[in-house]
This record gives sequence, C-alpha cells and structure tokens, in this order.
Amino acid sequence: MGNPKLTGILTVTPGRNVIEGLESYFAANGCVRIADSARRNAEGQKYKKGYEVRLVAASLDELFDIQGLLVEAGLSFGRPYVKARRIVQPIYGRDNVKRFLELMGESLDI
Repeated sequence: MGNPKLTGILTVTPGRNVIEGLESYFAANGCVRIADSARRNAEGQKYKKGYEVRLVAASLDELFDIQGLLVEAGLSFGRPYVKARRIVQPIYGRDNVKRFLELMGESLDI
C-alpha cells in the first residue's frame, strides 16, 4: 500500500509563535470574505463568491514567512498573486477559513 494522499486541513496544534505570526500578518492588512448563503441559494451557480482569507506580504521574504506559518498551522493555501505592488496569499475554502479564524480566536458559524 502507498502513502495516503493528504488533502485539505491537517489537524495539528500549531505553536504560539505560529499563531502570533499569523495574527500579526492578518492584523496588518488581512481580510476575510464569507459567502452569503442566502444569496448563494437564491442565485445558484451565478453567485461566485466563496470563503477566503487574504494575507498581504510586502516582499517575497514576507510571503515565504506567511507560507511557512500556514504550513506549520496545517492550512492549505492558494497561489499567491500581485495586487497594487503587494503580494496576496489567499486561503480558500470554508473549512480552511473556519480553521484560520479559530486560530485567530474568532468564532464564526459558517
């Protein structure tokens, strides 16, 4: 038998330094988008918005730091992109967003 494929969120308990690092990046320029379930039910596939966290890095060094913290926290993330001379590291998916917010000490019923 081969190794099982790892997908989605890993259930790890990150250290305090990981949580503090993510908190600092999130507090600096981070944002969260939560899907509107009522609108999604009404519009169906026309409603394209989903669950997303965006962490903003000013440099490649910051981006690599953010990605390392996310890996240590057991979160998967999307491909980074450039926006207004900054690098945005997105985290997609309801489970990932919920886990991220729990690490930040927030509690959302999503």
